[in-house]
Amino acid sequence: APLYLVAQDFDPPPGRPAALIGHVDIVTEGAAGEFMQVLRFRIAGVDPACSALQTTRSKRPPNACAMYIAAGNPCAPLAIQARHLWNQSALPADPWGDLSYHANDVAPGENNTLLAVAHGTIRASTGLSQDVPKGHSVVLHDAAGALLGCAKIDRVHGCYPESDWRHQGIFDFRNAHERCGFASWCTKGHPECMTYCNDDENQCPEDLVCDSVTERCRHKGLFDGRPVADVFAAVVFAAISGLALSVDVGGGGFFVPLLMLILRFEVHETTALSQACLAGGAITAMAYNARDRHPYLPKPMIEYDLLVITCPSLLLGALCGTFVSKATPDFVIVVLLAFVLAYSLYTTLKKALAAWRK
Repeated sequence: APLYLVAQDFDPPPGRPAALIGHVDIVTEGAAGEFMQVLRFRIAGVDPACSALQTTRSKRPPNACAMYIAAGNPCAPLAIQARHLWNQSALPADPWGDLSYHANDVAPGENNTLLAVAHGTIRASTGLSQDVPKGHSVVLHDAAGALLGCAKIDRVHGCYPESDWRHQGIFDFRNAHERCGFASWCTKGHPECMTYCNDDENQCPEDLVCDSVTERCRHKGLFDGRPVADVFAAVVFAAISGLALSVDVGGGGFFVPLLMLILRFEVHETTALSQACLAGGAITAMAYNARDRHPYLPKPMIEYDLLVITCPSLLLGALCGTFVSKATPDFVIVVLLAFVLAYSLYTTLKKALAAWRK
């Protein structure tokens, strides 16, 4: 896995309580002599006044809402005043002078409080190569310019980016264990999995897009991205539904794995969508059989009296199953679906053999 620099354990300055929680991912871009540090961050506990700081830079207090890389650890006891870190021999002007963060979100804190959250990206042309910031600190100040917190910069192993995973062959599972889960994502330039996204191509898995409002990866819309897969799935599902209903099986055991393989839905999403597919097939079959009569008795083919007895318990079981599905891990659902699929296959083959003997 690639190596990155990250600052994530924030220490308060002497005499001030701990306030900052989060991380700053640091990536170096550019060539020798023109190196640039890119700081991508999400930090809770920042000064909420930094969201309303509308005055010009010249009218602000010094270091108001500032974020920068400092030499050493300015928050340590008996530390000297924070000093910006950059290659002064190559760049005479301070690249950190006009850079600041903005409190643009909130997050729940202790005792039902809300914490101001700052997330975004800061770029500074420092002239420093990749490993130079290691051992120094990322520093934040409040709206009055007072020191708010410092986090030491360390080198960490990175997660495996989705953009690299997509270029591997379908049977190439290298680095699969380094991929992020369903609730977090990885992109180049970030050392660890994140719970928010800001880029579709490099961050969200295939067939998922980054929602600009919630900042989370969600499934693409119908016919977006890969419309061929949507059309192919519709044709396959129509064929499976017709074959399944012709032999009196629902077909849900077939819908679930195909929704995962063809359309790349998550496990919990596939179970809900398979129920919608089954409902559509059931409505169609009922509309077709509603006019049929019993072959031996003067009554409809559908036993409506039996439906009155069984439907309430069926609905209650479906409701309980929905709650259980929400609380069940994905791997348990996959195992149970494997058993259901095996049983459906057994039932289908058994009916096929019986029809063949006739």
